[in-house]
Amino acid sequence: MKTRKVVALLLALLTATSCVFMPALAEGTASVTTTTSFLAGDVNGDGKVDVEDVTTTRDVCFGLGKYNAETIARADVNKDGLVDINDILAIMNIIFDGRGISHIQPTPTPIPPLARGEWPGGLPSTPATMNKDVSRPKYKYRLQINLAKQRCVAYTYDAAGKYTVPVYAMVVSTGAVYGTTPLGTHHIMEQFRWKVLNGDYWGQYSSRIVGGVLFHSVPAFQKEANTVNYSFYNKLGSPASSGCVRVTTADAYWIYKNCIVGTVVEVIDDKTKPDYETYIVPKKLVGTSGWDPTDPDANNPLYVAWPTSFPKIWET
Repeated sequence: MKTRKVVALLLALLTATSCVFMPALAEGTASVTTTTSFLAGDVNGDGKVDVEDVTTTRDVCFGLGKYNAETIARADVNKDGLVDINDILAIMNIIFDGRGISHIQPTPTPIPPLARGEWPGGLPSTPATMNKDVSRPKYKYRLQINLAKQRCVAYTYDAAGKYTVPVYAMVVSTGAVYGTTPLGTHHIMEQFRWKVLNGDYWGQYSSRIVGGVLFHSVPAFQKEANTVNYSFYNKLGSPASSGCVRVTTADAYWIYKNCIVGTVVEVIDDKTKPDYETYIVPKKLVGTSGWDPTDPDANNPLYVAWPTSFPKIWET
């Protein structure tokens, strides 16, 4: 029932001929202002995320009634300074993946090493380009997702403390509809060992980027590592998701283990950026579902061992 109500509301929004999605303004407010922390998507402040929040966001978007700065800030779910259809979609993602019933979960305790392949759970050594004497930034890495290249590159800091040294590159699959993986600078908000996804799929080693958008392994039909959807897996390297950033299980694990809550995630769309050789090149898989060959689970018959040294990446 909840799903039907939300879908019906969204269809009404999209088909209304008078709809013009503009930045929300109220009582002279020209932009969305920052506010204290709150449950993402809880626009009306009732402690949960549901269809009422979709309705309130619609009203803020269209200027239907007067809303204070706090409500407008809550309605800007994707934090891009505007209240528009993208925020409504973000709230729908939150409702559909079941997050609208409780407050943000605390950072989980790091998982123990898996049965095989400690790599990529941590770096074997400090990259030579790192200056050990520099006042080190709090976060070891900064992630940059390039929609144009369907790549994510992890940078570490140089001698000046700037994130300019590429150390790890990943093939990704971002939103099939442009804009569902929002451009801009975000931060890893929370992380999950397993996370239920849109369409009753499951993802391993999930890291929330913004709203309902997460890094996660290729969706599995069940909460079982050997039920990965091969149709989705074979689309890695091209936009195919509903907004999340899909990666191989090994890459999702690397992010989960090495990029703590607060790590910056920048989403760009730049065809001029260099291509980087990725550590893992996903192979096309035959069949409907099964194991991700990169998953280090001890029971994985398709497992491909990782190298023992940190991979060198270079421009192609």
